Amino acid sequence: MGRNILVSEAMGQFVEDFPVEIVERKGIGHPDSLCDGIAERISREYTRWCEQNLGGCYITTLTRCNWWQARSMCALAAAR
Repeated sequence: MGRNILVSEAMGQFVEDFPVEIVERKGIGHPDSLCDGIAERISREYTRWCEQNLGGCYITTLTRCNWWQARSMCALAAAR
């Protein structure tokens, strides 16, 4: 099955032309920030393990990290 992707020119003002830009900032204790930190640590440790045990590192992507009731659930996908 092919992808149904449509690319078109953006219409309207550029963000730079607006007088104000509103952005969302998440602090250190925010669940998204915690999950980002956990995912980064898992990725580094998995890379280190691959180098020590397999002689090299596979291309890896941490595909999912969710925070539920003070528990983390992470999924790792490896590409070869």
